[in-house]
Amino acid sequence: VMDFHTVKPLHFGEKGGIIGQATLRSGSANFEKTGHLHLNYGKKAWSGITSYTFSDFDDQAMGLEGPTEYLRRKYVEAGSDSDRLVINPDATIQKFTGYHQHNFIQKVRFAKNKWDINYGFHYSTTSDVPRYDRLIEPDGSGGLRNAEWYYGPQEWMMHNLRMKRDSGNVIYDQFVITAAYQRFKESRHSRRFNRHWLREQFEQVDVLNFNADFTKDLWGNTDIFYGAEIVTNSIGSRATETDIRGNGGVADAQTRYPDGASWNSLAFYTSVNHRFNDKFSWQLGGRYQHHVMRASFDTTFIPLPFTDAELSNGALTGSAGFVYMPDSTWRISLNGATAFRAPNVDDLGKVFDSEPGNLIVPNAEIKPEYAYNGDVSISKVFGDLVKVEATGFYTYLTNALVRRDFSLNGEDSVLFDGEMSNVQGIQNASQAYVYGFQGGIDIDLPFDIGVSSHFNWQRGYEVDSENDTLVPLRHAGPWFGVSRIYWQRSNVRIELNAQYAGTVRADEMAPSEISKDYLYAIDENGDPYSPGWYTLNLKASWRLNRYLMMLGGVENITNRRYRTYSSGIAAPGTHVYASLKVTF
Repeated sequence: VMDFHTVKPLHFGEKGGIIGQATLRSGSANFEKTGHLHLNYGKKAWSGITSYTFSDFDDQAMGLEGPTEYLRRKYVEAGSDSDRLVINPDATIQKFTGYHQHNFIQKVRFAKNKWDINYGFHYSTTSDVPRYDRLIEPDGSGGLRNAEWYYGPQEWMMHNLRMKRDSGNVIYDQFVITAAYQRFKESRHSRRFNRHWLREQFEQVDVLNFNADFTKDLWGNTDIFYGAEIVTNSIGSRATETDIRGNGGVADAQTRYPDGASWNSLAFYTSVNHRFNDKFSWQLGGRYQHHVMRASFDTTFIPLPFTDAELSNGALTGSAGFVYMPDSTWRISLNGATAFRAPNVDDLGKVFDSEPGNLIVPNAEIKPEYAYNGDVSISKVFGDLVKVEATGFYTYLTNALVRRDFSLNGEDSVLFDGEMSNVQGIQNASQAYVYGFQGGIDIDLPFDIGVSSHFNWQRGYEVDSENDTLVPLRHAGPWFGVSRIYWQRSNVRIELNAQYAGTVRADEMAPSEISKDYLYAIDENGDPYSPGWYTLNLKASWRLNRYLMMLGGVENITNRRYRTYSSGIAAPGTHVYASLKVTF
């Protein structure tokens, strides 16, 4: 679960009031310029918050020490008549990675007589955002494949109404009802080098969701939680090709998704938490969820063997967890759960040239994937000074949705965007496995010094159905960790930390990643791989008084040039940043 909370309106009582906060931040690696302002105001039962943030980023600079394959040695200057391949005067500057964005929040809150009602409006938009990994794709002859590849402004809007009531009765102690409407807009714009037709794909997704959640305390040592959820998605997708020479030429093109597709779900869920005593407790949960998806396909550009598809899938999933605490210094837990994911429109209906020479086409025969998860965790505190914790986890996935070679009307390749492309589709693999370990230690030392270190290691494999062998799973990355030493006293904190990740050798890489060798370093055998990396980082904060706070630091002090596994862009080099926060 990823659970995000934005700023919440505070109450001021009978007299009312207004408080606020302003922040300015800048950084060197991409010349970040961020400004933020929010005001919290209210009187009696009413309160509200208005928040606005603007951020602007220039092209990002990578580190000086590291694989030369990551350097941005050349780029394309796009023109209406012809494109020009240009040598980058500073190959550490990742040309065409800059963009800017706006974020706005307005909230109104009413709290009185056991009611807490919140309305929130969120709006976020960006400038055009270049797709850097597509702009560095080679064309096989020493040039670059694309002259232009960028996302148009990405817009997100949400209206959210949340009503909470605390009132004990036989059915519930508290209920929360949430209703929300969201609209997402995005577009993709791409053009091959020295071609005059700009392909533009536009998507809009409208989402309605309704949640009703209830909690009840039973007998003082048992809590029950139950509720229902309805979600409906409507997808709009259109596409055109425009002649950039300005002669007014516009033609229809292949859409990314089936226009007018819908995806809907209905779920009921409950969980019970029972505490036997101070040492032992358990939790049981269950959820039934049903999904229905419908889509109609335009076969003008891709000769699909079907024009309509409908998927209807439901599943009952459950979880069980146990916690044992022999005393206040020990905690031992064991958890098991099943999970279910129905295919969405992206799985079923996407038409997408994922990398040079490969084209993903819709597959109406895909089925849901199921997961079986387990983990065990142990933590121990020694003398209120040292805490050690460790967790092992394992997931077994059946019918895993993965991208594999496919066929279209018996053909394994088709002509798309002027290029013969290998046909691929999202398909159900027979099995996949993910397992790993995570551990950590936190130590309180004398003189207000603290030390901590946390480490994560995982492996993932899927079964290649063609030859019944295990191949690495793309989304299981290398081991990684962070170690810190910090000093904190009163209003000052200073921290030095190291972040690090392991190497992914060529024989450990997923097949889909090996085909994108231009994103990786090359080993002594000429094969792509992802080198391990580390960074040293220093940061500090100082609260001068109740009104002013300063933050700053230096990231990647040793100026390492690295790229996180499966990323399309190199990480920032040495990055000096500073921030000033004013509260009033």
